[in-house]
Amino acid sequence: MKRIWKGLGFAAIGLGIAIAGGMLFAPVGGFKAPIEARVSAITGHAFEIQGPISLTFAPELALDLGPVTLGAGRSEAAAPLVTARRAVLAVDFFPLLGGEARATALTLEGAEIVLAGGDGPRGFTQAEGAAPVSPFGALAFGDLRLVDSRIHIGEIVIAAADLRLRWPQQGETVRITGDVGFRDQIFTVEALIENREALLRGGRSPLRVEFEGALAEGSLDGSADFGAPGFEGGVSVSAPSTRALAAFLGAAIPGDRAFGELSLSAAAKAEAGKLMLRDAKFALGEMTGAGTLTVALNGGRPDFFGRVAVDRFDLSDFLSFTPLDGGEGWRDAAFDLSGLAGFDADLTVKARTADLAGLAVQNLGFTLSGRAGSFRLRIDSALAYAAMFNAELTVEGVAGTPKLGLTLAADGIDMQALAAAAFEATGLSGRANLKLDLTADGATRRALIASLWGSADVVLIDGALDGIDPAALARTAADADGPKGLGGDAAVAFRRLSASFRLQAGRAITDTLRLVTRNLRLDAGGEIDLAARRLMLRAVPGFTADADGRRDPADEGRLAMPFALSGAWGAVAAAPDWDALMAALKSGKVTLEGIELLSEPARSAFKARLAREQAAPSP
Repeated sequence: MKRIWKGLGFAAIGLGIAIAGGMLFAPVGGFKAPIEARVSAITGHAFEIQGPISLTFAPELALDLGPVTLGAGRSEAAAPLVTARRAVLAVDFFPLLGGEARATALTLEGAEIVLAGGDGPRGFTQAEGAAPVSPFGALAFGDLRLVDSRIHIGEIVIAAADLRLRWPQQGETVRITGDVGFRDQIFTVEALIENREALLRGGRSPLRVEFEGALAEGSLDGSADFGAPGFEGGVSVSAPSTRALAAFLGAAIPGDRAFGELSLSAAAKAEAGKLMLRDAKFALGEMTGAGTLTVALNGGRPDFFGRVAVDRFDLSDFLSFTPLDGGEGWRDAAFDLSGLAGFDADLTVKARTADLAGLAVQNLGFTLSGRAGSFRLRIDSALAYAAMFNAELTVEGVAGTPKLGLTLAADGIDMQALAAAAFEATGLSGRANLKLDLTADGATRRALIASLWGSADVVLIDGALDGIDPAALARTAADADGPKGLGGDAAVAFRRLSASFRLQAGRAITDTLRLVTRNLRLDAGGEIDLAARRLMLRAVPGFTADADGRRDPADEGRLAMPFALSGAWGAVAAAPDWDALMAALKSGKVTLEGIELLSEPARSAFKARLAREQAAPSP
């Protein structure tokens, strides 16, 4: 028995070797004409096998057809539907022994496949006037692999690095897996298209896609229109660079800030040049949010409109603002407003916290609208430094010299916190009411400050100011050893500090500055040159009764000497203002008895001047 089984084994091996040898040396070139004729009959297009046919066993039994071409139609001038540098047709083993090439799969290498051209979707026709035949129907075995190939759908080109399409012989579903390239990016894709004919002839089909690549990864689940094209359904995307993803989609974002990592999930509707997102949840860099957003691409320029809410908003992510400088001069570095030049918008945004050029804001609600680089940021509500405020910022001409406008109103600002944030200074405190209406133009902070025009009104209540003691200046401005009350530990606590300023070419001019303390009222006028960071003010102080109606014994009957303040910020000097004193005397605000209390030699010098003016003839 063992000998019988052994003999049968050797016979099977010998038969296998004989069959393999017969197949290896069989004249497979005889399949060329039948295959060409059958494909031409099915498709209605000329099919040409350009190279000699050979037999291959790796990775499966197949006929290597070499280069092939499937013509575009019966016209010799028509472009081909398919060209491939190599076609490999997998076949069944036993039918091949009988001389029949029964296909089980097709691999195309280096193929150029035109699914649609300028004349619409491309199909196969069996004969003149006959209805077109789907390539899916022609490839009834339902297994197509594309290696190093390209698929042309109109102007869209999809590179198939290694892509496999499979579909059952009965049914409409096609499954696509593998690596594809689009716009210089490679993605690993797994897709399910339930209406495969929509790929060729347009129309809608349920679509599920998962993709992953260096640029982005995510999924789509919904319905696609391959004719429009368009998509509607759920979308989930994450990308390491929002900027790179936008460029891939045809929307350039200028500059190099913000727009870091992106993750997004939403109900989406996409059509030519427009993407609409509903119930969107997203993370953009360090910012997270939700809302409804529509993005339209107009010549590659994105146009955003909708309503979103975010946990934080940092203006410096989009515009380059260096911190305000409390030093010797304004910084001359140019602003980078290019982030505004790359998009249009009509957005309503709510932010739980925000940073507006270094100023911290809570519960911010604003509308950003603009076209062609001219924008308006309207703050409808915000809480900042213990005050509610509203404001409007306009920016024009970001491509050239920017022109800015600002209107702002706020009541009850914590001035110490604001000054610390804006100027890195803590020498001013109190509750402030502000009204600003300003315009400026320039590409640097120095230029903006030097071009300020408009008005500013400020009222501070129950605060303090470091670096000056007006009462001490009022007592000592005319002293022989010089005035006291500036710099060092000098400070004043006030009940009210107010002023209205006219701003002209960077100079803040006022004649309404008033300081009220426990026992002093000071009225001043002059100008603060913001661009040069210098001031020139003339102050007329007067001692008053305190809240209990009592006077300070040290000030009883004492003249409050007018004085002038001048010099650079941080190096202000004080001097007696004799002209103001003379004007006060002539107006009756000061009596000769009060002047007699001036210390020597100031008293004698002023009396001599007074005598000369009284003796001078009237003009």
